[in-house]
Amino acid sequence: MIIDCMTHVWDSPDQLGLSARFGSANRPLATPAGSSQPGKPGLPASARSPLADRLLHADPLEHFESLGPVDVSLVFAFRSRLLESEVPNPLVADYVRAHPDRLIGVAGIDPTCPRAEADLEEAISRLDMKGAAISPVAQGFHPMDSRLLPLCRRLARQGLPLMVHHGPVPSRQGRLEYGRPDLLDELLREVEGLRLVICGLGRPWIEPTFALMTKHPEVLANLGGLLRSPWQTYNALVLAHECGVIDRLLFSSDFPYSTPAAAIETLYSLNRMVQGTSLPAIPRELLRGIVERDALAMLGLPMPRGPGLPGGEPRTEPPSRQAPAPSGVPSPSALSAPPPSPGPAEKFARTSKEDKAKEAEQNGPSIGPIGGKTPDAGAAAGQAVAADHPTPSDGRRDSVPPSRTPRPDTAAAGDAEADQADGPEEAAAQTAEDEAQAAASEKRTGPSATT
Repeated sequence: MIIDCMTHVWDSPDQLGLSARFGSANRPLATPAGSSQPGKPGLPASARSPLADRLLHADPLEHFESLGPVDVSLVFAFRSRLLESEVPNPLVADYVRAHPDRLIGVAGIDPTCPRAEADLEEAISRLDMKGAAISPVAQGFHPMDSRLLPLCRRLARQGLPLMVHHGPVPSRQGRLEYGRPDLLDELLREVEGLRLVICGLGRPWIEPTFALMTKHPEVLANLGGLLRSPWQTYNALVLAHECGVIDRLLFSSDFPYSTPAAAIETLYSLNRMVQGTSLPAIPRELLRGIVERDALAMLGLPMPRGPGLPGGEPRTEPPSRQAPAPSGVPSPSALSAPPPSPGPAEKFARTSKEDKAKEAEQNGPSIGPIGGKTPDAGAAAGQAVAADHPTPSDGRRDSVPPSRTPRPDTAAAGDAEADQADGPEEAAAQTAEDEAQAAASEKRTGPSATT
């Protein structure tokens, strides 16, 4: 199962306020509110930033079409008085309500708003949203602001997660002094039982994020937009492994800035950057663990359920994930339909034994156990061969069996092994037949002359 732990939708980039209209040095990025021209009045469309064009396409329809290999996607709303930004909670809730078996809504709450507590209560009770998202940088408050405490206590009582954005925003109004994730340490000591998720590994404060996670085992982190920077992602994952927190990292595509399929491909391709170097490769089972981790269980959230009777119906799995028919009773569709092509997740997760051994040999050593020695290249190659059918996080193993066809150079050895595998009755019969043939041959030609 693949859970995308952070995505966004909006009807218009105007809903992002100043963060959409201005970049560094307050350069226009998108259509200002009330303007009929794209970008700054008088600025041709061709001169717009590429980010503006990306921001123009984040509607719910495009979001749903991008789900691809993802089973469940968390969709964030957002609100910031500081940036004059609001992606309304009802917008996200209506979208989630249309696809309840695949989407989960996360409310956008601004603690500086006088109605913050009422907004959170409405999001939980009426809109059925499963958590809240805040941003000290974009909303302009210290993580220990007293206005945040009642919101956190309400989430803790409900067992819902608090998602915290830390990265800088493309606006002069953002408050970077409130961005460091370790500023949340006091909040975690104050509010017991709070489920906290650091979005984007707290980039650019990645090391403080891991320090916070090391101290507080209940703190999780998602990859957020970090996958758009593969080299930074590689270094962050190596550091996460060394700190012992890589098993608490959650997959996220950060749509619309990326898509789930592109994010998965980037994650599985990280080791290509270190091929032929002495830098350690990240074991494939760790990468696969991030993609297929049961994030809903870690977040304390139930599996989404489809519409139907009160309480909902169990979610219907896609055909490729349904249980197979009983042995010997193939379904009619299985007799006529061609075999399904592997999905993006399976495509990137499976690699042949020879390719993995070759990759491990080129990569050199892989990161070893925490506090242990780094394995040599031969051990890394052996691990890569053994990982041909890696064990995913749910304990299942790949169903593709290893080939049983002997290679030409091992055919003779295979015949000898087959002879040894014969039972005692077959061996005695073969010996008697050989002796009879030798006696007949001697009778025809006479005894051989003795010198």
